[in-house]
Amino acid sequence: VWKITCRTDTSRGEMVYQAAFPLAAGSDFSRVFVPFDDFQLVRGPRVVPDAPKLNVTGGIYQIGMSLSKFVIGVNTTELENFRPGFFDLQIRQIGFFSANSAKNMPAVAVNTLSKAEVKKKRPLLLKILLPVSKIFFSEQANRRKSAMKILHKQRGLSRAKAILWGIKTR
Repeated sequence: VWKITCRTDTSRGEMVYQAAFPLAAGSDFSRVFVPFDDFQLVRGPRVVPDAPKLNVTGGIYQIGMSLSKFVIGVNTTELENFRPGFFDLQIRQIGFFSANSAKNMPAVAVNTLSKAEVKKKRPLLLKILLPVSKIFFSEQANRRKSAMKILHKQRGLSRAKAILWGIKTR
């Protein structure tokens, strides 16, 4: 399911307004219209019951697009024929429309890419920096850092003693 997400404030919470939109497979650009009335407040793929309608009179802070294996609904419902992988969404233009101006709206094209194609298209600098950055910014590195902080501050162990303790408890 293709979804467009909208935030009207700077919060980074898990609740956002989303609307599903149809998009034909292929490389040709197509026009997509998503009325503001189609947006629903969601937490993950689930609709927040009795939520207010999207109000954009104060402006829009963020717009996002995603391809999801979950249908927007009260219950978490997975699509049966969803294929995981990478996708490439090319957007020519984003705009606002009224019922009278809908004929002049922008178009959107979609192509899917394999993981190998995504890696191949990366700039050389990213190909070099990504493996190096995973050493410092991986989930494992973050957990190691948090454990070290707990062992040092709460248990009073020095760095060397904390490392030795970690080796002994493996």
